[in-house]
Amino acid sequence: MDELNDRMVSQPILALPTSEGRYLLDTDASDFGLGAVLSQEQDSCKRVIAYASRTLNKAERKYEMT
Repeated sequence: MDELNDRMVSQPILALPTSEGRYLLDTDASDFGLGAVLSQEQDSCKRVIAYASRTLNKAERKYEMT
């Protein structure tokens, strides 16, 4: 967990998208929130382009997972 925290606050934090390279979207959800990370393969390395997350409101927490 410490390594993850260190990597999220060290250089490079975010990269700019380029015209070349495959995009990757990783998503996750729990009973209380949603999260996503948009990445792109640049120079044979996976670089983060954007992070997104939010908590679910009371009504959304009652939705079926499927």
